[in-house]
Amino acid sequence: IVWEGLTATLPAIRQVLPALRALARSRQLRLHLVTDLEAPKYMNRFVVQRTEEMVADWGIDVRLYQWTIEKLTEVAGFCDLAIVPVDLTDPLAFGKPENRMRIFWRLGLPVVVSANPAHIRAADLAGLGDHVVCSTIEEWEKALVGLAARPALRLEVGSAGQAAARSAYSEESLALRWDRVIDSLQR
Repeated sequence: IVWEGLTATLPAIRQVLPALRALARSRQLRLHLVTDLEAPKYMNRFVVQRTEEMVADWGIDVRLYQWTIEKLTEVAGFCDLAIVPVDLTDPLAFGKPENRMRIFWRLGLPVVVSANPAHIRAADLAGLGDHVVCSTIEEWEKALVGLAARPALRLEVGSAGQAAARSAYSEESLALRWDRVIDSLQR
């Protein structure tokens, strides 16, 4: 399983650790984190914290990689699926867009996500809502175990996400939507 993002958003994974641990009891699991290996903890300037210390007590096999686009592409290439958990009780996180979901879709990976409005909208657009959007730890466990146990479903979910990334989220589609917005402002 792969996750990518800033170390500031890394704590959101804690909420899905019970589901990851449950999955690890029934099959081999390794969580690959593509992020900064160390980062300032306060105001992006003070108290540098090593990422390995942040994840040391998670109780699952975790591998860390310094974030680069090349490393993300490489790591995603050997993973079976991606996760994008967000803290649904944090208003800032709740409002996050679906950009990380779309990144993984472009790479052809199935993605399991927290149920914030952008993720719900994107999953519905790809026809994947019930398979990949989670509000509770039970839903996370069901989604992760279900996708782990069914390679054909992973392929189906990954393909549907990639199709959405290539159509509704393509550069041409996004440019057309921006053109419409700009046109509407000129009226």
